[in-house]
Amino acid sequence: MTVAKKRKNDERTLDELINDILAYVDKRGVVLEKSSTPQSSTLRMELHEEGLHYSIAVFQHAQGNGSCQVEVLDAGLPILKAAGRYIVGAYGMKAEEFVPGPWCSVEQIPRWSGR
Repeated sequence: MTVAKKRKNDERTLDELINDILAYVDKRGVVLEKSSTPQSSTLRMELHEEGLHYSIAVFQHAQGNGSCQVEVLDAGLPILKAAGRYIVGAYGMKAEEFVPGPWCSVEQIPRWSGR
């Protein structure tokens, strides 16, 4: 039997952080592009808040495969740049750039209640 490593309440995996950012921007951001066909859907949004610029892009295909990209800038400098897969949520995310700090705390970006 394996025992899962316990995490503190404020610790998140990259996939969890990205899903929380997607939900956060979806609730507060501005839609830049939204389109759909019977085969695919695309959503691009951004949010400017407290000196940070959040940018998200999600693509979903009818056969279940999709992708997403998230970028967070602080004063024009990237503090998060990640991309990965998307079906009903982000998974398999890989960060090209990640600078941890208070900006990614649970207080700043609350946990998505859909989990």
